[in-house]
Amino acid sequence: MLRPVDKSAADSSRIASTASSTDQRYFFCSPTRSTTQLRPLLIYLHSVARSGLYLQSMNIIRYEELPSLEDILELETQRERKGLPPDPELLLQRGDALARRGHFQEALEALQLSEEISLDNRKPVDPQLYKYRGNIYAALEMHSQALEAYRQGQEARLNHGLEPDPGLTMNAGNCHVRMGSYDIAVRFYDEAEKQTLEQGHEPSFSLVKNRGAVLIALGRREEALERLELASKMREAAGLPADPELPMNRGVLLKESGRLKEALQAYAEADQIRVDRGMPADPNLAFNRALAWEELGDKAQACQAARRAAELYGLRRAQGGAMAAEVVRIIERCCGEKAAE
Repeated sequence: MLRPVDKSAADSSRIASTASSTDQRYFFCSPTRSTTQLRPLLIYLHSVARSGLYLQSMNIIRYEELPSLEDILELETQRERKGLPPDPELLLQRGDALARRGHFQEALEALQLSEEISLDNRKPVDPQLYKYRGNIYAALEMHSQALEAYRQGQEARLNHGLEPDPGLTMNAGNCHVRMGSYDIAVRFYDEAEKQTLEQGHEPSFSLVKNRGAVLIALGRREEALERLELASKMREAAGLPADPELPMNRGVLLKESGRLKEALQAYAEADQIRVDRGMPADPNLAFNRALAWEELGDKAQACQAARRAAELYGLRRAQGGAMAAEVVRIIERCCGEKAAE
């Protein structure tokens, strides 16, 4: 007998609304501290949020190497025509493929069916199933369920005689970031790094980058700066395109350390990367540049950067949120004019 997927009104609504917009699938849990206190950290934590995207949670770099949903469905159809029962491995792959497309409810149902068939046949459940499930729950901001799935995944690996999966440990840390538990998150990241090294591998780019972001939130700036530098070198060594978030985040760190001119150089580097890669302009970069110029006492440059940020955010405070509202205040302070509402 199959256990039904939890379809409470709240969860079903969350799943439906989230799946409809894959660009907004993943989390950002606003911390309880004031926006003013956390202003330089918001960009960092957004960078951790983006690392929670389903593919990145799976440490997948080449999307085209994954089996397509169409191929998986065709194999399942062939089995059905031959009168063969559903294959839990194909159901597992179907769940992953559906999740990659943002169809989370269907993905959860496929994973649950795979689990049920394995248990009914008294066969061990593939540990990957719990990783997929945990990543879906994390995408839906169902953090407790995600953490439980990651725990089950590690337990299943142990039952299979496998080593702990550092990816599961890292993803649990990501959940704690989303819940604002940075001290717990960094312990998970430390454990993930330990597991990786013990297994003879180097930590992943996502782990290095995420740990650096959380170290910022904890006020451990020098360690965080080292992590960002390492993450940049890792991308370069892997032949991956430069990530503009890394120099931008480095700039935030440098600014908070009082190294304002170096911070501005880092922001310029991030801007150039976005131009070279054909990426849209980032209002956060202009915002941070305005903050640095204002602190240096150059109101003309601060005014110019703030106006650019306002243009990118949209001058209306409701559109850009707390940081856009601060941009308006910078314009009032440095441009000598009242910004339009």
